[in-house]
Amino acid sequence: MKQSDLFNTLVEENIFGFETSTLKDLKSDLVNQIAKSPHPKWSDIEVLKVLLQVVQEDFISCGTSGPMHLTDSEVKVCLRAIRSILGRSDLGELDLPFRDFSGFGDWWRKEGMVGGGSWAIRRGYIQDQFQPLLEKIEDKEEQEFLANISDPVTELADLKTWTEIKSEVLQLRNRFAAAKTPQDFSAVGTACVRVIEGVSRVAYDHTIHSDPKDEIEPPVDKTDIRIGRVIQIGLSGRKNEQLRNLAKACSAAAHRVKHGRTPNKLQAGIACDATVLLTSIIQRIETARLEAEI
Repeated sequence: MKQSDLFNTLVEENIFGFETSTLKDLKSDLVNQIAKSPHPKWSDIEVLKVLLQVVQEDFISCGTSGPMHLTDSEVKVCLRAIRSILGRSDLGELDLPFRDFSGFGDWWRKEGMVGGGSWAIRRGYIQDQFQPLLEKIEDKEEQEFLANISDPVTELADLKTWTEIKSEVLQLRNRFAAAKTPQDFSAVGTACVRVIEGVSRVAYDHTIHSDPKDEIEPPVDKTDIRIGRVIQIGLSGRKNEQLRNLAKACSAAAHRVKHGRTPNKLQAGIACDATVLLTSIIQRIETARLEAEI
């Protein structure tokens, strides 16, 4: 999740013809929904991290006369969601003696945070309130990432249903978000291949997708063969040639990152995107096939 996911974006063109994007208006309905239950796309941890960063930055701006993204009513919505997620995540509490920017102003004047050097004092106070929680989140992300890569992929349980694959795709997104080193990015590639092998296992049916030349069913890790057959049958004909090539390229992108010597964030991110796209393509093909059989 990014900060921009929480806001409606205002796109404007300057006098030179270049577009600029400005975060404008909090998506309050989205934040309120997240307060009630975890979001299907983003984990509680990554949502909490972004919310804390947005609110911290705005409180610092409020205390130092800087630009702000949130209004009084919007920051209340964010703080409510933060406290709700903290309760679900057992990461501690955010105990502020005020509920919005107006309250913060009244509070700092009451506490004597005025006069020379007051901007630094107010900035330091806000950082002291938020940084411990942000550091806990960083630690938890690191722990979850290490836990996910502590066992070899071959020892993990097989992905046998589309529901399991969707869950694995969500974990893949979280793994990429926590990746920082070439080793981390390589592990992302490995996770991409695991998802693709799961797709190979779930989508390929030897009675439907086999080639007459096959003496035995191709093994699951022969994803190019198995997924290739699913694509050939589901997207047959010259008019679907580009789609077949797209699906094959997605699989190749994931394998390149897995076996790359020094993969970077860009390559790992593209591999993740390619894996998600390939998964969606194959599921659509299989859904169409099953609907045609009814």
